[in-house]
Amino acid sequence: MKKGIVVIIVFIALIVGFVGGYFSYPFVQGFQEGYAEVIEQANQALVKANMKTFEWIIKEYYYKEKGIYPKNNDVSWAEEELPGNFTNPYTGEAGLDKAYVSGKPIKVGQVGFESNSTGTEYKIYGYKIEEVLTNE
Repeated sequence: MKKGIVVIIVFIALIVGFVGGYFSYPFVQGFQEGYAEVIEQANQALVKANMKTFEWIIKEYYYKEKGIYPKNNDVSWAEEELPGNFTNPYTGEAGLDKAYVSGKPIKVGQVGFESNSTGTEYKIYGYKIEEVLTNE
């Protein structure tokens, strides 16, 4: 008699589990899509933060060099000035051609730096970020 009750309880639990799983699938799928969107927004915010960090070190360069920004897209000075946690938020990689580049960025998550030949103007770009930071 006890075996029969146990079998019925297990059978009911299985039915409840299958029905619950069937109806919760769209909810879980929607949650996963929403989660991916949140992660993308967070990564874009980190790219913007990297753009601001790069702007700060350019301004520091400007003050050290007495009124001249880096010339001709030169980023050779940046490696020693950037904080250790300056990484591409999408890949986790740091350094030239990974987290930042000379010119406009071509890979997701990169920050790009452009300047003129006289060192009077600069632009900072983020990959797929519409905002451009300038000294104007």
